[in-house]
Amino acid sequence: MTEENAPILESLYFGVEVTRRCNARCPHCFTSSGGADSAEPSKEALVSLMKELPRLGVRQVAFSGGEPLLRPDLEEVMQAGLCAGIENFSIVTNGWFVTPARVRSLQAEGLASVQVSLDGADALDYCEVRGGTTTAFYRALRAVRFFRESGIPVDASAIVSRANVERLEELALLCDAVGARSLRFCAFVPTGRAVSDEIRAQYDLEPAMLDGFFEAMRAMNAHPKARLQVYIDHGIGPWRADGSFECKAGTTVAYLSSEGDLYPCPGLIHEPFKVGNIHETPLAELLVSPAMHAVRNTPKSAIEGPCSTCDNERCSGGCRGAAYAHCGNVLGPVSYCHFAPETGQARLRD
Repeated sequence: MTEENAPILESLYFGVEVTRRCNARCPHCFTSSGGADSAEPSKEALVSLMKELPRLGVRQVAFSGGEPLLRPDLEEVMQAGLCAGIENFSIVTNGWFVTPARVRSLQAEGLASVQVSLDGADALDYCEVRGGTTTAFYRALRAVRFFRESGIPVDASAIVSRANVERLEELALLCDAVGARSLRFCAFVPTGRAVSDEIRAQYDLEPAMLDGFFEAMRAMNAHPKARLQVYIDHGIGPWRADGSFECKAGTTVAYLSSEGDLYPCPGLIHEPFKVGNIHETPLAELLVSPAMHAVRNTPKSAIEGPCSTCDNERCSGGCRGAAYAHCGNVLGPVSYCHFAPETGQARLRD
């Protein structure tokens, strides 16, 4: 392959928001997904995108929303991607619309893994965290079963909340019992529907509680008989015992909204970080824009608070998207850092 014809990106996790419609109204939803009038790209637009992505080097596509399974044409979109060179797909779902027949049709078109939102060790916690119903909890459990029975790996997900942190062991046991391969915690970030002070207060946790949570999580993963991997996404800030954190925005990850707006990362879905819109500028041009890497290249010395003087070379300064969401400043301090006490740096809270 010549340099001229080489793909723009050799490895990229490309997230595509296929709809903003959703049957749930989770208070922490970062996309504020909602009713039938919510934004949604046409099938033709998605098919065109699936045909273009492989030419740019993309081989794996993750569908999110909203609730992706509200789209009855999702399989047609996936088929177009497979024929063009996409190797596999993953889907983030709340599980409500999952049936054995739908699982089979998705699997036939390249579905390789799925993430099911399972926000609670029991139905009561699920309802408290997501504002949902007991029926929704049991449908989520049923969805995990249907995917597992078809041989599709399932990752369960949960938002970092008081209930989920305090009952970490029980939640992990539940996920293991239903056959999930991992439990992924999503850090609470005040974006979308979660910007109100009331919701922020509901999900705000003290550093001491987070310290205990991470210690328990690391102990679970280190257990010689552990079958379930427990981990957390980028938004919480440096949490590993060695203080490591690497921003990958715009390198191995990118996110496309239902309106066609491209962002370097799902954690940077804010207007200042929008790279452009694919309906106005070719995607190939947007992917090589300096804006894709601007946040990732932020020097740690420019970050406010302890990060600027911290000598931990294994950390790039925590998630800039989370910092922006918490304090409105992309150079603001991280809201939590496990490593800070060991270096004599003060903890900061927004």
